[in-house]
Amino acid sequence: MKSSDSLHHRHRYLAKIPLGILLSVPFLLQLLGATGLVGYLIYRSEQQAIHKLGNQLVNEVGEQIYHQLDHYLQTAQIVNHRNLTVIHDGLLDIQDFEQTGHYFWHQFNTYDFNSIQFARADGSYVGVSYQDQIPVISEVPQPHHKQFVYSTNLQGFRTHLQQTTANLNVLDATWYRDAVAAKQPIWTSVYTRDSSHQKAVTASTPVYDSQGSLLGVLSIDLNLKQISRFLQQLEIESGRAIILARSGLLIADSNSTEMTAQGEQRHRATDMEPLLRSIKTHLARFGNLNQLAQYSTRLAIAEQLTYIRVLPYQDAYGLDWLIIVAIPESELMENVRVNQQQTLLWCGLIVLLVAALGIVTVHWTINPARRLVPVDAIAQRRFRHLAFTNEVLTAQLVNAWRHIAQFNVAPTLPEQPTLPILQNLESLPEIIYSATIEPDGLMHFEYINQAAANFYEISVAEFLAQPNRIILMQMHPEDRAGYLAQVAQSTQIAAFSYEWRSITPSGKLKWLRTSSQPEQRTGDIYWHGVIFDISDRKQHEQELQASQAQLNDIFNWVGVSIARLRFYPDQTFEADYCSAGCEAMFGYTPEELTAQLWASRIPPEDLQASMEQGFAAICQEQPVTNEYRFRRKDGSLRWIADTLTSRWDEAKGCWIVTAVGVDITDRKNFETALHQSEALNRAILNALPDLIIRMHQDGTYLDVKPTTGFPVLTSPNSIGTNICDLLPPEVAQQRLAVASVALSTKQMQVYEFPLIVNGQSLWQEARVMPLTTDEVLVVIRDLTERNQAEQALHASEQRFRQAFNDAPIGMALVSPTGHFLKVNRVLCEIVGYTDKELLTLTYEDITHPDDRQADTENVQQLLTGEISCYEMEKRYIRKQGDVVQALLNVSLVKVAQQPLYFVAQVLNISDRYEIDRIKDEFIAIVSHELRTPLTAIRGALGLLAAGVLDDEPLQVKEVLEIALNNSDHLVRLLDDLLNLKRLESGTLPLIVETRRVADLIKQAIAYTTTIADEANVKISTRFPTIEIQVAGDAIVQTLTNLLSNAIKFSPAGSTVWLSAELKESKSAPHILFAVQDRGRGIPADKLETIFQPFQQVDISDAQQKRGIGLGLAICKRIVEQHGGQIWVNSELGKGSIFYFTLPIAQQDV
Repeated sequence: MKSSDSLHHRHRYLAKIPLGILLSVPFLLQLLGATGLVGYLIYRSEQQAIHKLGNQLVNEVGEQIYHQLDHYLQTAQIVNHRNLTVIHDGLLDIQDFEQTGHYFWHQFNTYDFNSIQFARADGSYVGVSYQDQIPVISEVPQPHHKQFVYSTNLQGFRTHLQQTTANLNVLDATWYRDAVAAKQPIWTSVYTRDSSHQKAVTASTPVYDSQGSLLGVLSIDLNLKQISRFLQQLEIESGRAIILARSGLLIADSNSTEMTAQGEQRHRATDMEPLLRSIKTHLARFGNLNQLAQYSTRLAIAEQLTYIRVLPYQDAYGLDWLIIVAIPESELMENVRVNQQQTLLWCGLIVLLVAALGIVTVHWTINPARRLVPVDAIAQRRFRHLAFTNEVLTAQLVNAWRHIAQFNVAPTLPEQPTLPILQNLESLPEIIYSATIEPDGLMHFEYINQAAANFYEISVAEFLAQPNRIILMQMHPEDRAGYLAQVAQSTQIAAFSYEWRSITPSGKLKWLRTSSQPEQRTGDIYWHGVIFDISDRKQHEQELQASQAQLNDIFNWVGVSIARLRFYPDQTFEADYCSAGCEAMFGYTPEELTAQLWASRIPPEDLQASMEQGFAAICQEQPVTNEYRFRRKDGSLRWIADTLTSRWDEAKGCWIVTAVGVDITDRKNFETALHQSEALNRAILNALPDLIIRMHQDGTYLDVKPTTGFPVLTSPNSIGTNICDLLPPEVAQQRLAVASVALSTKQMQVYEFPLIVNGQSLWQEARVMPLTTDEVLVVIRDLTERNQAEQALHASEQRFRQAFNDAPIGMALVSPTGHFLKVNRVLCEIVGYTDKELLTLTYEDITHPDDRQADTENVQQLLTGEISCYEMEKRYIRKQGDVVQALLNVSLVKVAQQPLYFVAQVLNISDRYEIDRIKDEFIAIVSHELRTPLTAIRGALGLLAAGVLDDEPLQVKEVLEIALNNSDHLVRLLDDLLNLKRLESGTLPLIVETRRVADLIKQAIAYTTTIADEANVKISTRFPTIEIQVAGDAIVQTLTNLLSNAIKFSPAGSTVWLSAELKESKSAPHILFAVQDRGRGIPADKLETIFQPFQQVDISDAQQKRGIGLGLAICKRIVEQHGGQIWVNSELGKGSIFYFTLPIAQQDV
């Protein structure tokens, strides 16, 4: 009874509470709970994103500093190496300081160096540096000399001496001594420059000759202030980036600094000092910085978290620095706090707005419901009827909400909007538009407000000019098809609504949504609508969807196994719960799959690794994913990935672990196949002898597949480096130009180029293929061996060609048909034809008719293989018609037993026949010259012996004179032969003395007067009165021989002229002798040969005029031994003039 009264009392109490409050309070509580949950999830997501962003930011900044530092520092070493190669290749003469300084000047103006110099081992020096911000060339030309500083023009040539300073002994400089001691390229220690108090470091490279002797040291000085400037340009406003040496010396700092008069740094941003001190204090925990390796951490500095990244920088030349990046969390939180405040503000506004709408809606829905309840039923508390009416009320409310949810109202514009309305529309942030749509889908805007300019980043006028193109051009490609389909459907006078992504010209991605309603006007359909920027909403939706997806994955058992485990500190565990998905994954039902069975079905090596990794993460309450193999109940082996999340349960003394398992067998199989395919492809690529490079159009290496087939200036470390920093300028520029052509033509380009690497000359082929619009694939193949073979073949061919052309005998290649294929110069000279003329002839065309039969028979024997070669003497008919004697040697060249061509060697043996002729003439002349005087002597002696003239003393005297004269002639003949031999061998000394020209001429006339009188020839003379230094007897003999010849060949009653004339010349004064006659003259083809021994114009002269042809040969030898010249001018039928010169000293003149 009491229970019934209390229930009745409770109903009466609830009946007093308004129905609106009963409906509103649960709704508000659910709304507040949902909003709080969303806010909490957003906060957690932001915290995780900040932590991830902080680590990512310090890593990216550290890597950016590393690459920039490596690029700046390695440029100096690369330039040094390039200069060393140029010196070893002989392209730069380091002994020529003017050339070396000009070469350094161009490098100095190309790169950002403080100075570049070369010091020889003797202490001389040349270098380029700045003086008052202007490049100058400094030089110490000799050891211990002063230093000369030269100004330069815009081409790098010296203009004038600017100043002279005391000699700086470079041999004591640190950069010189350290490089010589190391015997390899190095970096010096960081030092402070005396003049500017700035830190600097020097790259030094020793230079040795081929015997290993030191020639000097190349060095490049770098100002470390450039590194600080780069650090100051990093976008870390409240962060800090510093570079330390392992000794603790500060190399560079992102904080702006200035120098005091004493050279000490004073920081302008004093609020950064706590950060720097905290970093140094933290690093001091490691003790010796030499052991500090790469790591990341977070520190609480000045009551805020700071992300720290330490990245060692080391190179092959001895540098060992630490890159330290520190970014406070506040820098990342600035925008996040603004977003949090905005999020909280919007959440509050949304809660208030939704609560107000909910309360209004509740009251609006319950007022009609009240009229449905009979008043008397309420008054009499007939709750049974009231329950029924509440069901009806509930159904009506549901239908009402459905109607409201389906109702869609869009704003419409009046046909003639007023100015205030337009002003209000123009100030709205959303796009308000009114447009018509053609049947083909094209839109024509009647009105659109200024918000379009902000949305599409163009003016409204430009938008209205071509709206369809701009909308579709900026629309994401994946959204265009749906948009066009929606537009096509809207032509049926249906409400239009669509969401899409838009990419603005600046690259921003926006989510846009449009809603519009049609309006029928005079046959046309007008669409009035609004376009919203829903990017923020989409971002939140995506974040919420990601969170919701994660939750859904946990509760979705399809393809996933979920288990709840208890892990104890002794590394034992128990399973509390397994989802139904474990049967599909493991092959065992949840009841069968115990912890012990699960462990027994995993390979031991996988179980141990999973337990160690999983337990370590569980103890730290960090999520972890383990991958392992599991032997199913049917015996198949599957790959499983378990994601574990844990929390410590104090009451139970264990970690409560949620394990979500996924079957990743397909992924593992795919990864295995992919790895095998990649390994196969990589093995194929590595087996190729080619160097393969993926390169950006600006020359940056994106990927490199090096090769050991030949030395190259690339390696995997070249990725991210520009080609201009790896290859010589001319090679790099050529590669960039070819890449540009390949990208523009979309066709592969092939070219060959030389390259010098480590003093070795290479010849390479490059194939440049376009990959994308701004990337090319470069395949480098070494053609050095092929090129060397081609060069060797070319050299061999050149040697053969040169030997063929320069052979001292005639050479020819003759086809089996007898046509000349190739002839050399000597053969052309032998037969008198040009090479072009010979190539149109056959060998029979130039063969003497009497020799053709024998030649043809020998050729046939060669072709049949009876003989391998033959040799014969034959006659050729020259182009001029005369015959030349030749010795012919012929062999046959075959290829695959087929005759290819004959090799003919032709030796001109006409000289042999000429020698035989000269020998015969000489014997005839000598026989005649000896027999005539001997006959006279014998006849005279015979008369005396017979006693015929015993009584005639006068006749005896005449006979004796005849014998004596002929004996003298024999003596002179023998003297001429002996003198010629001595003159040719140089054993006949010439005794030089001072003689008057007049005396020489008179003495020669005295010797020839007798024969002149006998021939009835007069001698006329003309000579200067000077003295000369000559061998008098030899010159008299020369004049006598010339006069004797002139008298012999002059007609009776004629005159022979002998003259001497002084020819003055500043360079070589001389005296010219001339002997002129009126004889028969000398043929043109004999003007040179008559000065040779035993040569005469006509063989009959030896019999008629007496003589063996030695006189002119003796004259030629005497004149040439005096340093003079002898020659003859002659005209047939008019006579000859013999000239010879004798040089004289200036004082004689």
